[in-house]
Amino acid sequence: MTPLAWKPQYAIRHETIDAQHQNLFALYNAMVVLPPESVDRERLMDDLCEYGLFHFAEEEALMRSENYPKAAFERHCRSHKLFFRTVQRLRSQSAETALAFFREWLVRHILGEDQDIGHFLERPHA
Repeated sequence: MTPLAWKPQYAIRHETIDAQHQNLFALYNAMVVLPPESVDRERLMDDLCEYGLFHFAEEEALMRSENYPKAAFERHCRSHKLFFRTVQRLRSQSAETALAFFREWLVRHILGEDQDIGHFLERPHA
């Protein structure tokens, strides 16, 4: 697997969320450069999952505080929950499978649902 490179199009233009996304990339990248037999892989996978949960909670708190539309908020939260359950299930099969899913999902999620948050925050709203 190859490391993830941060690209300008990933930014949602919210300093905290963008920094957290970059931290997720860094944790992922730390995992993929380790040999599969490394004892640090399990610890890093734990760190990645723990930080992911922290990030999801922060993102959801931001959406609540900004009165993000209810249906979109609920859909976004379901996406986070499904992601975490899927990573846990795949992780029990193999770290490589879980990392491949993580990579694909994270980029797709940032470029889709998270960009919607950025666009919403740019517009004036009540």
